[in-house]
Amino acid sequence: VITDDMLMCRRPATGIAPRDWQRVVGLRMSRDIKAGSVLQWGLLQQDQTGVSAAAEK
Repeated sequence: VITDDMLMCRRPATGIAPRDWQRVVGLRMSRDIKAGSVLQWGLLQQDQTGVSAAAEK
């Protein structure tokens, strides 16, 4: 489960926008990634419909 202390904002950015921080907290990763990697919506665990729960909001 992703927690606040696992996330950081970096510039220039190509990943999930800082405004979506709270949408990411509490979700799960679909696979392990290295610390410092750019987080993309596709890396978040998919729900039963195959859509990222955060992407629906």
